[in-house]
Amino acid sequence: MTRDEWESEDELWQFFETVTDAEELHLYADGFNWDTGVEELRRVTRHPLCDRGTALLIYWRGGPGWYAQYSDRAEIRNADEADGYDLSHEIERLIIQGRFATYRFHYDPTNDRGTDLTRGPSDVPQVRQIPREMFA
Repeated sequence: MTRDEWESEDELWQFFETVTDAEELHLYADGFNWDTGVEELRRVTRHPLCDRGTALLIYWRGGPGWYAQYSDRAEIRNADEADGYDLSHEIERLIIQGRFATYRFHYDPTNDRGTDLTRGPSDVPQVRQIPREMFA
């Protein structure tokens, strides 16, 4: 479900507290409405049951190629963009640290519903490379 389908914020947070299977988190992330911000996705990636494939799905759908134009968070002027930048970097850190115990839900960023998300925006100069761990 997406945030706007919940009857209340309390119901949404209760969902995160009662998740019993990584698939619930994966399905939530897969159907997430990105127009609502990224706080819920941060809760998904921080959940003890979050799968590496789910974290990669969130990472690549969040557009890391866009954030690679910034060498530092201080360069970002838009608060929503800063939240996305923070989430992207947090997921990178968690994956590099080996935080995700499972990889049940294989995710291929070169074929996300027929789109290659590894090809960042061609008109955006990249000042940092996406870590190689994010491609596997």
